[in-house]
Amino acid sequence: MAKIQRVTLFKVSDPSVVIPQMVEKLKTFQREATKDGKQYIQSYTAGPTVSDARNQGFNFCIQSSFASIEDMKYYDEECQVHAGLKSFMQGKLAGPPLTVFQDEFIGQ
Repeated sequence: MAKIQRVTLFKVSDPSVVIPQMVEKLKTFQREATKDGKQYIQSYTAGPTVSDARNQGFNFCIQSSFASIEDMKYYDEECQVHAGLKSFMQGKLAGPPLTVFQDEFIGQ
């Protein structure tokens, strides 16, 4: 089981154009993101959120899991595939993303 569970929410400025581009870009993301020549992201799902007043304008969500906080830090600071995604998103967001993560779980 993954030690670190992470959720990142985005407010995409032009969702009808940008979200399909994001989805296409993310199809191979987990496979392409490697550390020491191996895949290190344990799970990765992404897609548009359901239109709902509670989403506060966040219209795209990425959920990821990592074996350790070190792997997540690598993702944020060194992963070239993630750097490419961040570069792609420049100018396409209506505000900064919201990222939360946890390393202790209740339940299964």
